[in-house]
Amino acid sequence: MLIYKCELKQIRESRNLTIRKLADGAGVSRSSICDIENGKVDMKVSTLVILAKFLGCNLSDIIKF
Repeated sequence: MLIYKCELKQIRESRNLTIRKLADGAGVSRSSICDIENGKVDMKVSTLVILAKFLGCNLSDIIKF
């Protein structure tokens, strides 16, 4: 089992973005953002890459192993 920590919410909040602004800007559904931030769904790498690109950070900033 792989253990990781998702930092998406912390990064989003540090950039003063609402879930809606992040979802709209990255083209990802709000429910997907909520599910990822709350650990309710396995994250697709492709979605995380899109979010990282929009947030101007690296994938490794979002996911900590």
